[in-house]
Amino acid sequence: MSAYLHRINTVEEAPMADAYLLYNLNGGIYYVKRSDYTNFAHYWCRQEHFGSITMDLATCEQHSLTLDLDFSSPKDTGGLPSTSIIPLVESTLKLQLLAHVKHFTYIIAARSGGRGFHIHIPEFVIGH
Repeated sequence: MSAYLHRINTVEEAPMADAYLLYNLNGGIYYVKRSDYTNFAHYWCRQEHFGSITMDLATCEQHSLTLDLDFSSPKDTGGLPSTSIIPLVESTLKLQLLAHVKHFTYIIAARSGGRGFHIHIPEFVIGH
């Protein structure tokens, strides 16, 4: 693992204002100091062997929930998932599920050749 990753047992062990959290899909929890993030991101992307780790882009004070949407499309070309589904996701999340929350940011992530999206929703939105 990277020298920038610090393994912790619980989220509460991470520095409150100076950490980005990462979760290993096998159950491990890690953090990266904000000041180290640029170097870590470069290392992480170039190594390409951290596929089992997903990053919580919220701060340690506001964790995020990942909503995983898997789908197939007749227009699937093996590249990025069809962007035609993004307006549907936005209208469903914003208008039907979270209409009473006025302003929030969520992140939609897609992998080339993948068959779905990961949507990160901040904890304060989940609480509503």
